[in-house]
Amino acid sequence: MASLKIVLLMSFCQTLSASADQQTQHKTAHPGDTVTLSCQAPKPSIAAVEWTRTDLEKYVYFQRGRRPLTQDQDPHYVDRVELHNPEMKNGDLSLTLKTVNSNDSGRYECRYKEFQSKRRKRAAINNEPIRIFVLNVNDETPGNTESGKHMHGHYGIIIPLLALLIVGVVGVVGVVVLRKAKGHLNDNSDRPVVKTGLLQKPQEKENIEEIIQV
Repeated sequence: MASLKIVLLMSFCQTLSASADQQTQHKTAHPGDTVTLSCQAPKPSIAAVEWTRTDLEKYVYFQRGRRPLTQDQDPHYVDRVELHNPEMKNGDLSLTLKTVNSNDSGRYECRYKEFQSKRRKRAAINNEPIRIFVLNVNDETPGNTESGKHMHGHYGIIIPLLALLIVGVVGVVGVVVLRKAKGHLNDNSDRPVVKTGLLQKPQEKENIEEIIQV
């Protein structure tokens, strides 16, 4: 009997885990995008819908009937969110978020209330969410990411080529310098040695003879 209870409990926990995984979705967007968070109520008779973010005290969007209420709406979302289907036909409670930015990242939850009365005053919807979205707004746009990849690839080609070019230039300059030095040494070795003393003696003899003649 105890084993049967354990099996049933494990089966129930697995069912709850699978249900949570099915209703939670992850979505990635980029700054400036328009994002739609889909939510479908199991029943078409909808009195009110509420979208909240778990890290905010005020709601993201609330609508009773066909009239959205902004009294307790978070200022960050004013004039930036709307229902994909304002009439909530066929239980469509999808939310459209315009011009997203990094501050929109977070966990969004969709709740609804069935039509039971004609009250117009907003009342909190405390039931469990029927859809959860984890939105991540990435600051890096696809174009910038691809550009960065291309630039990285170009640097990987340019740097080795530049290194080879520098080595080649240094080698050529070295060869030229060595050749000039070798040529200078060869020129010095080929020059005749001038003995100054031997060349001056005949000149001195001629000068003496000229003095005697005078």
